[in-house]
Amino acid sequence: MQKEKEHAEFTNKSKSRFLANMSHEIRTPMNAILGFVDILQKSEVDEKRKEHFSYIRNSSQLLLSIVNDILDISKIESGKLSIASTATDSKHLLESILGVYQSICNDKAIAFKYHVDDALPATLLIDAVRVKQVILNILSNAVKFTPQNGNVSLHIWYDKKREVLFCDVKDTGIGIAAGNLDKVFNAFEQEDASTTRKFGGTGLGLSISSSLIKMMGGEITVQSCLGEGSCFSFFMDAPLYEEQTLDETQQVLTLKKKINLDIKVLIVEDNRTNQKLLGFFLDDLDIEYAIAEDGLEAIECFKTKEYDIILMDENMPNMNGIEATKVIRMLEEEQALEPIVIIAVTANALTGDRERFLNAQMNDYISKPYTDEDIENIFLKYF
Repeated sequence: MQKEKEHAEFTNKSKSRFLANMSHEIRTPMNAILGFVDILQKSEVDEKRKEHFSYIRNSSQLLLSIVNDILDISKIESGKLSIASTATDSKHLLESILGVYQSICNDKAIAFKYHVDDALPATLLIDAVRVKQVILNILSNAVKFTPQNGNVSLHIWYDKKREVLFCDVKDTGIGIAAGNLDKVFNAFEQEDASTTRKFGGTGLGLSISSSLIKMMGGEITVQSCLGEGSCFSFFMDAPLYEEQTLDETQQVLTLKKKINLDIKVLIVEDNRTNQKLLGFFLDDLDIEYAIAEDGLEAIECFKTKEYDIILMDENMPNMNGIEATKVIRMLEEEQALEPIVIIAVTANALTGDRERFLNAQMNDYISKPYTDEDIENIFLKYF
C-alpha cells in the first residue's frame, strides 16, 4: 500500500510537471500571436484587414480556451482549483461577453438576443473570471449546435433577497435525446460520440462549468428536446458589494492613467518575439527599458544600473526567474538597498504558481497571454 501511495504521488507530480510545461510551451507563442494581432488591428484602417485580424484573434482565443479547459479539469480532479471572489462591475462583465457573441452569431447568421434584468446590481462579490468562463462555455455550446438562421438567447436576472444570480441560455439547435441528458456534464463525453467529429470540441466545457457552479454555491441544469433545441440554466451565490468602494478605485485608476510614468524597466525574457512585444507596449507608454536574456543577465543588469521594476519571466535557460529573484533579494539585503519591484511574467498557469512566486519575494504575477492593459495596470499599481 505504501508503494502504491508513493507511485500515485509520483504520477500526480509528473502530471503536474507535464501540464506546467505544456502550458508554458503553448502560452508563450500564443502570447506573442495575440499581442501582435492586437497591435496590428489597432493600427489598421482597412476594414477588411481588421476583419481578418479578428478571425486570427478569435481562433487564437479558441485554442487558448482549449488549453485552459485541459488545465482546469486537471485542477478540478486534484481538488486544487479555487474560487477567488472580488468586487466585480457586473455591467462591464456582461458587456465583454455580449460583444464577443454578438460578433460570432453574426458571422454564423444566428439571431442573438439577450435580456439583462434592470434589478441586476452594479457591483457583485463574485469570481468574474470563472463566471465569465461558465457563461462563455454555455454560449459556445449553444452557438456550436445551432444551425444558420437559428436563434440563441441569453437571460440574466438577480434575486436581491437571496443574493443569487440566475442565467438561462436557450437555443434552437439540434437538441439532446432524453436518455443522454446526463452525459453532457461528464468530462470527455458528449451527448453523442459523433458530435465530436461533426461539431468539434473537447467535451470539457460543460463538465468544467458544472463543477465551477457547484463551487460557487449553485447548480446547472439542462432541458432539451431532440431536434428542437436546448435550455441550459444555472444559479449561483452572488453577494452584493458596497458600490462606492469599487467606484472610488475606478476613479483613482482613471486619474492615474493620465500621468506619464517616469520609470525604468528591466525586461527579463529569453523569447525574442515576446521581448519585442513587451518593447512595443513600453514604447507606447514612452517608458525606458532594457532587456536581459535570462536570470544571470538580469543579475548583472541589476548590479550595474538602477531600475524601478523588473518584468521577470520564470522559465528561462541558465537561471530561471525565481532563482534570479532570490539572488537579487540577497544582494539588496547585503547592501541595504530598497527592494525593487519584481513582477513574475510567466506562461505557467497551475494552482499554486502565484503563491510560489510570492514566496520567492516577487511582488506580483502576470500570466501569459497578457495585454497592454495588464502591463499598464501593474505600473499603475506600484507607481
